[in-house]
Amino acid sequence: MEVSYIGVDAGGTLTKIAYSSTDSDTIHYHYIPSKDTKLILPFLQSFSKQSVITFTGGRAQLLMDELKIDNREHYIIEFDATINGVHFLLQERELAEEPLIVTNIGTGTSIHFTDHKRHKRLGGTGVGGGLLTGMSAFLLPNERFDEVLRRSSTGKREMIDLLVKDIYNSPSTPINPNLTASNFGKIGISTASIPTSNDILAGIIGMIGEVVSTLSVQYAEACSVEKIVYIGSTLENNPMLRETIESYTTLKNKNSIFIDNHGFAGAIGAFLRSKKQ
Repeated sequence: MEVSYIGVDAGGTLTKIAYSSTDSDTIHYHYIPSKDTKLILPFLQSFSKQSVITFTGGRAQLLMDELKIDNREHYIIEFDATINGVHFLLQERELAEEPLIVTNIGTGTSIHFTDHKRHKRLGGTGVGGGLLTGMSAFLLPNERFDEVLRRSSTGKREMIDLLVKDIYNSPSTPINPNLTASNFGKIGISTASIPTSNDILAGIIGMIGEVVSTLSVQYAEACSVEKIVYIGSTLENNPMLRETIESYTTLKNKNSIFIDNHGFAGAIGAFLRSKKQ
């Protein structure tokens, strides 16, 4: 297929690629683990030499060097690419443009404000997909990541997390008794049963969801914003993480938005830059 425009988001964990052909406006999506450079390079080199390509992401320079591309016109700042991609995806869903918090859960988590006319990075945290993949590799070094997610879905967070009701041990509590008082706080306190690796995985995902949504809600309140768009490859095929984020965001009277192909927002932003060249 003759390809005219390509956007590459070279992240710390995954390299996401968005591209279109000359005979169609349809955007195609593909991803490859970033550590597999020997797979990424041949895939990109398989496109027509006439194609226009733009890179973004932390590993963009590495790929540009490997492909001997040194023109800065072929690069877009990651934050700009991501926000542009988010707006494109929102327009596809015909969602109204309005002030938003955009939380990108990649290897780490980055949180932004945007009102379509401008955007600003507000902050972030090292708690994100890298924590999940790192701890998964430590606990289950021989398991594929999709199997890790499957196993986490059977885990029980109440086996390891200390809840408000565990502390008060009373029907009357000053706040919701089912809220987490301390992530992993029950380990070492309760000897009633031993948590499984699946329980620990569930606890890790729960902690990521709670930290990310708590920060996002705080920034939303500071910016007087009601809607938070959550994106990032860490959410893919991860219903527990999405449910945790959605539940806490709703609890704090904010609206969470999840959009299709959100993990490719950066690649889409790079793709859109290619189309402008």
